Amino acid sequence: MVTSRSKVVISLVIISFMMSPKNLHAYLEPGTSSYIFQIILAFVIGGLGSLKLYWKKIKAYFQAFSFKKRR
Repeated sequence: MVTSRSKVVISLVIISFMMSPKNLHAYLEPGTSSYIFQIILAFVIGGLGSLKLYWKKIKAYFQAFSFKKRR
């Protein structure tokens, strides 16, 4: 048995499928790929800069950790 609420839901689903376009075309500007490349490059350079900044602390941490294990 189909209730009135389910009829409304089914009708809305059918109408939404009928109103949606058949072919969807996406457009990416030529500048979009260079923008994405810049974001990735910024993350890489930022990560390398952070690694360089804290390299002595990271190195000391692992040396202390490995020295404790050897004893």
